[in-house]
Amino acid sequence: MKQARFLLALGLALIVSPVPQAISAPGVQSWNRNCIRFYSEWKKKRNHKAFAVSTWQSSQSCGGAWGARSKKAAEEGARKWCKKHSAEGGSCRVTASE
Repeated sequence: MKQARFLLALGLALIVSPVPQAISAPGVQSWNRNCIRFYSEWKKKRNHKAFAVSTWQSSQSCGGAWGARSKKAAEEGARKWCKKHSAEGGSCRVTASE
């Protein structure tokens, strides 16, 4: 409380803002902002959809598919997209599908 009074005395305001909710994507490393952003956008897409990530941890890629005729087709499309962008031909696994 003393710190708040001190800041006010200096003409500064103590602003307390809520901590933003962290976005996470299943199977995605926390440093991989591109895949986390992609997952956030993928969640808004229509069904049937799937999201996949590569098992190559140091250079992780991801892929997604949506609007497929079946959940199985979406999963295959997501794995294919992920593998296409995977470093050194790493394998990909589906971590979310609807």
